[in-house]
Amino acid sequence: MTGAPPTPGRPEKDNVRAMFDAIAPRYDILNRVLSARVDVAWRRKAVVALEVRPGDCVLDLATGTGDLLLEELSAGALRSVGADLSFGMLQRVRPKFARAGRADPRVCQGDAERLPFGDGSFDGASIAFGIRNVSDRAQGLREMRRVVKPGGRVVVLEFHETTGLIGAIFRLYFHHILPKIGALVSSREAYSYLPRSVANFETPEAFGALMRGAGLREVNSGPLTFGIAWLHVGRV
Repeated sequence: MTGAPPTPGRPEKDNVRAMFDAIAPRYDILNRVLSARVDVAWRRKAVVALEVRPGDCVLDLATGTGDLLLEELSAGALRSVGADLSFGMLQRVRPKFARAGRADPRVCQGDAERLPFGDGSFDGASIAFGIRNVSDRAQGLREMRRVVKPGGRVVVLEFHETTGLIGAIFRLYFHHILPKIGALVSSREAYSYLPRSVANFETPEAFGALMRGAGLREVNSGPLTFGIAWLHVGRV
């Protein structure tokens, strides 16, 4: 499978792609350390919400190094296809699957706003911590709905700004400590971009409305770990 070419006139996509290519070699270890492995539990909840059944074929968008892709196959999916803008990230998927004793995964370089798949190609679709990086999020959601069969689920796992004492502590960590750790181990630019992108992201309520506007029904949104991350679920 081949991905769609970059969209003309959208240099921000090239910048995002280049940033993730650059941090790919240390992406997994930083995720685990910076989240204290809570991200593993979040992804497992996302797979439960996707309602993967034995024999299903599911799409994992913004798959990165394939963590959610691997969880979906472990949950019983017959095939799970991963798509991502970053080729650097996709290069890490096959070795990860080999270490887990899994067959070579199906991955492609693809644009969330123009997915290279036919209508109703999948039983469900997921995206974890990637919808923030989609320039036209409504279009990305419409594309996910388009490629999922009627009755299937679209699951979005994402960070949101949170409030109260937990929110204040999280913002201190996110905006001041995380970029310094990222600079030491990987890239200050990338780990400064992360909190900025979360600060500029829709509220959970607004994102739920965006999902409904994209044609998804039975939309449900729920917080994880004091609202640091949220799980959004809609049905086609």
